[in-house]
Formats: sequence, structure tokens, C-alpha cells
Amino acid sequence: MMSDEFELSLRLQGLPPVIDGSSRILVLGSMPGMQSLVKQEYYGNPRNHFWRLLYAVWGEGVSDKGAGQAGGEAEQLPQGAPSVQETGTSRPLAGAGSAGSAYPVPSADYKERLRFALEHGVGLWDVLAACEREGSLDADIRKPEVNDFAALLRSFPTVERIWFNGQAAAQLFRRQVLPALAAQGLDRSVQLGVLPSSSPARTLSFEAKLEAWRQIRS
Repeated sequence: MMSDEFELSLRLQGLPPVIDGSSRILVLGSMPGMQSLVKQEYYGNPRNHFWRLLYAVWGEGVSDKGAGQAGGEAEQLPQGAPSVQETGTSRPLAGAGSAGSAYPVPSADYKERLRFALEHGVGLWDVLAACEREGSLDADIRKPEVNDFAALLRSFPTVERIWFNGQAAAQLFRRQVLPALAAQGLDRSVQLGVLPSSSPARTLSFEAKLEAWRQIRS
């Protein structure tokens, strides 16, 4: 039998939302992976395609110099109390991207990546506020605790559409969040859509993912 101490060590806390008053789109994952939780960054695994997809969709980015997934300390919202996230200006694309790549290169700075998302009306969060999980796989999630979407949607009525980053997030939301939103009449305020997961565990090619992710601009 697991000790109480070991059980407690498996309880993971998610990240606060990144959103502001101009966010029209909310991209939801299920629960951040271990690398993201350690870094306290959304999509902190350098093998995750999320930031490459986002920059490619809007056709902007930065040059090779200083590019990559090196992180910085994020200025995120306090858990359970959504408020406005600071915005800024992203640096323009200085070329087509890295050598041999036709796609833009995301900023190396995490704060810049957050600003880029917000400037394009994209907010970030996850379905789960907390759970028990060994490793980073959604299949290993136990005892999930969902985020307060009713409070967030009331605080940010500009959100028109929720896009799920993968089927796991969509299934969790529909099973554990949507009934409560429907009971409060909030399910009619936003449209829902599902995108291929940006996770490296999803073996679909970057190009195939990008073709689907272009929908978020519409």
C-alpha cells in the first residue's frame, strides 16, 4: 500500500490561465506535462509542437538568433482568480525561419511567446487544475480536479471559441466541465473545437498538425 507521503507527491497542481480582455480564443490542454510543470511554462517540452504551430499559423516569429525553447519566468495569473495578463510587442520575423525550415521560429523568451499568443487573441489554460499522475501521459491521470471555467468565462466574455489541444482535453471537458456550464447557461456562449494534439506523443507530422491548426484563425 502506498504511503500517504508518496500519494501526496503524486498530486500535481496545474498552471494559472494566460488570458486578457482581448482574448477571443482559449486553447485548452488536459494537464501540463512534467517538463512544463518544472519550468512553470505552458508547453515547456521543446519537442512539443505548440509554439511552432502558433507562430506558423500567424506567420510571424523571430530570426534564428536566440531562438528555441529556452524559458523565462512567466508572469501568470494567480490560481483561482483570473485577471488581465500583461501584453507587449513581439519581434517581427527576420526571415523565413531557421535554416532549412519554411516556418517561423518562436521566440526563445517565454514572456515573448505569451505576449505573441495574447496579441493574436489566444488565451491558454488546461481543463484540470490538479490531478494525480506518474509521468506525463494523459492515460495516467487519476483523481482529476477541474478548473473553474464558469468564473473565467464570466470574467472574460470576449472568449468566443474554445479549442482543445487533443482529444484527451476535449473528453475531460465534455465529461467533467460541460454539464456544469450547461446548468448555468454558459455552454451557449462559446463554440467548441478539437485540434490534433501538439504533444510529441502524437505521431502526426508537424505539417499535418499545422493544416488542422490553421482553423483557429477563422
